[in-house]
Amino acid sequence: LLSRLNHPRIVNLHAYGTSARGQPYFVMDFLRGENLTDVLKAEDHLAPERFQDIFVQVCAAIEHAHKHNAIHRDIKPGNIMLTRQGRTVDYVKIVDFGIAMISEEAQRLTRMGEVWGSPIYMSPEQCMGATVDLRSDIYSLGIVMFESLTGRVPFLGRNYADTMGKQISEAPPNLSEVRPDLTIPANFEKIIHKAMAKQPDDRYQTLTQMRKDLEAALSYT
Repeated sequence: LLSRLNHPRIVNLHAYGTSARGQPYFVMDFLRGENLTDVLKAEDHLAPERFQDIFVQVCAAIEHAHKHNAIHRDIKPGNIMLTRQGRTVDYVKIVDFGIAMISEEAQRLTRMGEVWGSPIYMSPEQCMGATVDLRSDIYSLGIVMFESLTGRVPFLGRNYADTMGKQISEAPPNLSEVRPDLTIPANFEKIIHKAMAKQPDDRYQTLTQMRKDLEAALSYT
């Protein structure tokens, strides 16, 4: 699947095969930088301007994958690398397509009862083992964006199952309620809540529109 994708913000697969001794291998980019999990641990949250820069890039990368019918299914801060490219800092690389799938496979895998992903970032339909499509990634991205602006995740239960139950049934809190000490642009909150709608039909239907709204968000704040 990864070999289908060719985007500057997605980790590149250069070669793969099996060695003469029968050992499977693949050759990928060697990245120098930090993942977003480590950045948030160190800095708590992202400033609005930095947040916008990073997530416009993230949207563009996943948008490219979606145009090739690839669903990532494990979008989380740990899979968003912030690297340095020349003088550019915060150059995004999306990594770990290990549980990604082609959208045509979704229904077959669902019938097999497959549930994969990280519960804190999983969409309601993922949690229920229902058929997922590209909009599941949009929900997960909304969760990551929520965490990046507030330093907090919207849903965290006592255990794996409790967290999944919250994803299915609880409405997300307002960002301003979670972090009243921060000034978070209202346009960002609007975008995030739309991405995190429980019903896929109520979310952004494509990352193209979500990316465009993010690009314009600070212009009208």
